[in-house]
Amino acid sequence: MGPNRTGIDQFQLRLPSGLRERIKSRAEAHGRSMNTEIVVCLEQSLSGEGLSEEAQETIRRLREDISRLEGMNEALGRTVKAFVDHLSVSDEGKQLILKKILEDEFVRIPAKEGE
Repeated sequence: MGPNRTGIDQFQLRLPSGLRERIKSRAEAHGRSMNTEIVVCLEQSLSGEGLSEEAQETIRRLREDISRLEGMNEALGRTVKAFVDHLSVSDEGKQLILKKILEDEFVRIPAKEGE
């Protein structure tokens, strides 16, 4: 289903056994319809509102770290490319060097503890 004539998107959903009753109880406790309760729960879940302040702070720090690491990765990629571009080898040789660097860097899978 998609948006109806009121512009509200509709979506048919199958719920696991017992979940409908839990939603109904929660909606009644909050004085809302089941639909509104589902929407509120989804919005809170997607925005992180239902999480503790500590969890939200951890997520914020992790997002900052990811952003910083992505920037470092891009800078490293530019540095490696610039280095390879200055080598006295053919274009084919440069492509082989870059391919080998990428294979070595991105094919590695960290070993799990105990292995």
